[in-house]
Amino acid sequence: NISLASDVLAYINRSSPMEVGLLDTESGKPFSEPYKHSINVVSVALNHDGMANSRKMSLIDSNRDLYVTRLHRPKPVKLATMVESAVWHSRHDILACISHQRLVVWYYPHVVYVDMDLLQKTQLSIDASAYGKQCELVSFH
Repeated sequence: NISLASDVLAYINRSSPMEVGLLDTESGKPFSEPYKHSINVVSVALNHDGMANSRKMSLIDSNRDLYVTRLHRPKPVKLATMVESAVWHSRHDILACISHQRLVVWYYPHVVYVDMDLLQKTQLSIDASAYGKQCELVSFH
């Protein structure tokens, strides 16, 4: 899949699914070196808040693990396991996912680069089993 922010396009390289390519939307040239994950990536999403130098990407790999990383200094951090889908808020730096039949929302996912101990304090988790298995988050406004 692909994800588009105001300044960057992210796409999974189908010839090498462990790699996520990043393109500058204005010039069409590479935004940075492709991000290389340890296993195949099945989904990618860019946040929409802020400027290019603070842009973050979430990805779900073939183990269904959710990672978040910065584009300028990639350092992936695992946020959740058994993730069905994930989506960034359309205007704010907030990330939501379906994990273990729960809706999980991180109000400040950047906290993983500040203090991992605070991650749980920026998270809301509610039961989503009423929506069935393999439900998908489509948008977040």
